Amino acid sequence: MHVFTRGQDIPDDWQLRLVVLPLSAAWTRAGHNPARDLAQQILRSRGDQPRQKQNRVLFLAPDFDQVGRLKDIVRILLAWRSIESDIKELRLTGDNHQARQATQGREQAAETLLRLVRETFRWLVAPAQLEKRNGGLDEVTWEHYGLNPGAQAMGRELERVVFENELVIREWAPIHLHNVLKKWYWNDGGTDVQAAQVWQHMCQYLYLPRLVNSNVLRTTIAAGATSRDFFGLAYGKTDDTYQGFSFGQQTTPVMESLLLIEPVAAAAYEERTRPAPVTPSTEPSGDDMGEGGTRLGEDRGPPPPAPLLRGPVPAAPRPKRFYGVVELDPVRAKLQFAEIVDEVVAQFSALPGARVRINVDIEAESAEGFGDGTVRAAKENANTLKFRSADFE
Repeated sequence: MHVFTRGQDIPDDWQLRLVVLPLSAAWTRAGHNPARDLAQQILRSRGDQPRQKQNRVLFLAPDFDQVGRLKDIVRILLAWRSIESDIKELRLTGDNHQARQATQGREQAAETLLRLVRETFRWLVAPAQLEKRNGGLDEVTWEHYGLNPGAQAMGRELERVVFENELVIREWAPIHLHNVLKKWYWNDGGTDVQAAQVWQHMCQYLYLPRLVNSNVLRTTIAAGATSRDFFGLAYGKTDDTYQGFSFGQQTTPVMESLLLIEPVAAAAYEERTRPAPVTPSTEPSGDDMGEGGTRLGEDRGPPPPAPLLRGPVPAAPRPKRFYGVVELDPVRAKLQFAEIVDEVVAQFSALPGARVRINVDIEAESAEGFGDGTVRAAKENANTLKFRSADFE
């Protein structure tokens, strides 16, 4: 969540982000709409660079008609605080009744302020891009949804609106993934696509579904892998040959190199590569065989030597410690780290009594130096995430 944050200070990555717009950028359904203008600016660019992950940003905007009331109550609250402070510091003389009156005024203003904040910041705004009937894409549109200011918790109310209106998807059926692949990827002669590329496009393009994270896509692929209706899977392709091909089989997908294959093409490939049937053996029948498996009248030769008797072979000692070092791509680090946890760390954390420790080292360098906004944000976020150490030099 980014509250009153400049566009250049909002990261452009795979993380889903909520940007809270300032009071100067209020949402209105009539006339000029400052919220839409600022949201569009943040969506298009991050400072001097174009924003790539446009489908990872949502906005919370204040209501234009409530901004004036909110500012008024803030002024009243500040005034009561000033009076209360002056009385305590003896800059104003007053009796106990007046001191209590200042405290009560401050408490009432603070309570009213909290209520007005909920009534003011009540528009959840999401960018979208729809397909035209005759093909192509429309311009970016802005969908807005009202929050209930009387809800008990604002965070839960935000989640309710987000998930009920499918602005963000946390559970996805394989048939929906199949339809997306069929519409946007399995066309113009294409019959396969990389799963990692599909996830990257879902983060970038507003006409594709907005998933909570890559785990939703991975879970959907795993659920659809057992069926022959949605897609086939492979982990590589050389010419016309798929490596690690599977179709209609349960699997644990590894997103890094996974291919999603159109089901008709997968069925055709499976049939084409099916092993030829084994021809019956022409070995002599049992009637022609004598004792010991030789043909009648055939000299078997001397019997083989009896095997030497050996004592029990001691088992090799089992390893007791694992360590590994891996370098992550900073752009795809979140996706890669999730795969490392699923495919490596989970092997140990599932064992009773096993102790797993993970240390993360981060190094960042810039020839031009880091700006104040980057330094401040990195230190604050590192402190919030309880880094043992985080500093610049």
